[in-house]
Amino acid sequence: MTVSFRRRTAGAVVKGFETVSFGPWFDVEGCAVKYGVAESEQQSATRDEVLHSAVVYGPPMDEPLTEFDEARLPNDPDVYAVDGRPVSWPRPFAGGVVGTEIRLKRVAG
Repeated sequence: MTVSFRRRTAGAVVKGFETVSFGPWFDVEGCAVKYGVAESEQQSATRDEVLHSAVVYGPPMDEPLTEFDEARLPNDPDVYAVDGRPVSWPRPFAGGVVGTEIRLKRVAG
């Protein structure tokens, strides 16, 4: 399965505030996706927000993702933010890295 990612880049400073910008989308092949159960998070006494999440299990990456990057999943029009720092799976006896676990939460859609 192929998952698309884009990295957050340094944005321009406009009126003293840094703008958010992203580089181009790039594809990572050989991934597996596990969609999470929607969670309800109370925003105020009268309103709840439903959070959608997913976990991507992918191959090791030359340049690791950060918690500021975004993802698009196959057959899903929504954009997801990387939720926390991705985790690499080490090979305890042979050395190196087997794969990467990337937690996501929906930010647009």
